[in-house]
Amino acid sequence: MRNMGLLAPNGKRDSRRAGRLCRMFDRTLDARHPSPASPRDDTSMRCPWVRCRTVGWVAVLLFGTTALCSVRTEPTRIPIAVLDFDYVDTSGEMRDQSTIHSARLQQFVDAVRRDLEQSGRFRIVPIICQPDPCSITASDPAELVGAARRAGARLLLFGGIHKMSTLVQWAKAQVVDVQTEKLVFDRLMTFRGDDEDAWRHAEAFLLKDIAAQSLID
Repeated sequence: MRNMGLLAPNGKRDSRRAGRLCRMFDRTLDARHPSPASPRDDTSMRCPWVRCRTVGWVAVLLFGTTALCSVRTEPTRIPIAVLDFDYVDTSGEMRDQSTIHSARLQQFVDAVRRDLEQSGRFRIVPIICQPDPCSITASDPAELVGAARRAGARLLLFGGIHKMSTLVQWAKAQVVDVQTEKLVFDRLMTFRGDDEDAWRHAEAFLLKDIAAQSLID
């Protein structure tokens, strides 16, 4: 109702302007037809005051309603920092897949960051770690929490993936509230396979799980 109050003055000016136009129209008719045939004919040629005022206020109401409907409150996104995940391979396979695993792990983390941002609930906050990369095993956890807090993040996501065999991998993901320093999300999940589809499905499942949680009070 306050917004309508702000719009009302413009509407009043529009209504007064419409009234002036009506009066000008009436005076013009009076000059051209000084002796109307009948009161009915005279009235039919004039622009009625009520009609003009009604048109003016209807325009104001329509404009005000449109303006109110167009104002939408954007939800506040939760700032979150996502660390690089760690990878461990104890499958014992003869072929060296370290390069492939490193690339897939980076794609996995990039997809997590991208999809969290696109979910509309989170805003990715980059942080600087010493040493690089920013992972829970490469840096001091307390320093990582402090770096996330200084960067403006409310949450800190980290984790890792462990390949146990040719067909079985485990993914661990945790989220810490850097304000309270409490663990608010802790998941251990397994996924089968070691190809792009298996990694993609694992990332999608993890993202869906994180997005379904409230995480902060």
